[in-house]
Amino acid sequence: MKKLFIVLGMHRSATSLTAGILSSYGMYAGREEDLLEATIDNQKGFFENKNVFLLDELIWCENGVYSSSDISEKINLINNTKYSYEIENIIQSLLGNSANEQDIFIKDPRMCITEPVWRKEIQKCGLEENIIVVFRHPFEVARSLQKRDNMNFIYALKLWFYYNLSILYCIADSGIPVLVLNHENYFNEKSKQISKLENFIQYSGVNNKASDFVDISLRHNVAGSIDKPVSSGLENMVFELYRYLIALSDSSNVIISKNELKQYESYLEKMACTSYDYGQEDMVHMMDKDTKERIKKVWCTYQLYNKREILILKFKDFFKKYKAESIYIYGNGTLTEVLVPVLNGAGISIKKIIDKSQKGYIEDLQNAEAQTYILNTVVNYGDSVSEDLCKYFKPKFILDIYNLLNKLLKIV
Repeated sequence: MKKLFIVLGMHRSATSLTAGILSSYGMYAGREEDLLEATIDNQKGFFENKNVFLLDELIWCENGVYSSSDISEKINLINNTKYSYEIENIIQSLLGNSANEQDIFIKDPRMCITEPVWRKEIQKCGLEENIIVVFRHPFEVARSLQKRDNMNFIYALKLWFYYNLSILYCIADSGIPVLVLNHENYFNEKSKQISKLENFIQYSGVNNKASDFVDISLRHNVAGSIDKPVSSGLENMVFELYRYLIALSDSSNVIISKNELKQYESYLEKMACTSYDYGQEDMVHMMDKDTKERIKKVWCTYQLYNKREILILKFKDFFKKYKAESIYIYGNGTLTEVLVPVLNGAGISIKKIIDKSQKGYIEDLQNAEAQTYILNTVVNYGDSVSEDLCKYFKPKFILDIYNLLNKLLKIV
């Protein structure tokens, strides 16, 4: 039976390192064009499949989770989804594009929350699911998020707790083979750590590339150098879970029951309603809950990426019908990035991408040619953007990408 390995871990916890090592053993994560590109934060690559993370974002939004920095006092919020068909398609695509004897793997931090939903479809596809959990010292993760995302350090500790507890609830009473890896051991006991991973995936050959992924020069924010005052109440709760994870990483047979986790769940409930940052508010979410229409942006991004060939034909027919050969795009970011290849494929000329975050965008719109279509991609802020466009540019045809995609895909 073919195996599917899922790498679970909090952001900034060596999940990319672990996924890279799995890749070096010949495991398959997707076509090269479907994998996230390396960045300065992850120079050796993320090994994350775009189809997976886009769908996980959609599942999150469907269940009321609007940001990767959202914390809920409840655990295992996401148990059902209407996207079972899409999950199965992704798994079948991985199976279809991989070699006969090649195991596959998925790595996406969002799956710390969504894994139970994927599990149902994995079983339907006849795959043996295995989970590899990677955790890192909470202070190191918090400092890394503070530097990269300007996140409140105390809030980041709570986020560390939430993600890791969510992982434990995913694997508790599941009967799924589980390996727990301590980030620290990649650097202190590299050979032993890699051997542990090889034993779990049942690799019996020789692979000199695996150790190359462990680059000490890329290790930052070491716990011993982090001097951040944290209230004893929060520190005790966080480090109790951290010690529990260390104990699991020392075990050769990881078995967890949900009853063991009840105390940690009570800690989470306390964290969710208490500020530990010396009178300051540490529970400010990275995204205002009023922007719940973000689900529109996520939905559009998913459709443009996964139904590209269909939409190229649909766009071509639509603009031919309305005799429009060129278009202005209003917006920026991920949604615009996935839209441009579709429009190019449909042979539609893009006059200009007008970026609202840049100075001079009003002048750009004022200078747009009369009777030219403006395609609005800033859909996650609701009607306010379209109203703003109409206020200044009444003679233009303004299309909302969300409404347009709904129209184009309704008969698909």
